[in-house]
Amino acid sequence: MLVDEYYRIKDVPTLTPSQAIAVALQQTAEMMNKLPELETKIETIEYKLDRQITLDSGQQRRLQQAISRKVCGIEPDKKKRRELFRQLHREIKDHWLVPSYKDVLKADLANVIRYVQVWVPRKAV
Repeated sequence: MLVDEYYRIKDVPTLTPSQAIAVALQQTAEMMNKLPELETKIETIEYKLDRQITLDSGQQRRLQQAISRKVCGIEPDKKKRRELFRQLHREIKDHWLVPSYKDVLKADLANVIRYVQVWVPRKAV
């Protein structure tokens, strides 16, 4: 409540300039001690983002659409597309060492989409 806040603030002791500087230096020292820990946590998150986090559903859909556009652009016959889809999925899995295109790392998405865009089937269908 407003009255309680007034009395809480009123009861705060006023500091002399040297005391205020001492408190500020103490808080700065505490922050400097915590800084290496925070830097380590940030590095860990960056590592996970680059090496562990896979595509979310929207990114999976983007990749799926790129694959579909490529295969459908190469082969108009629906029956013959199956082999091209299989071939392209196999190459993605082999090249990026993933069990499924859905397991591609977020950091690799742009490279995989570029690969799909320039992909050429190994043999004629």
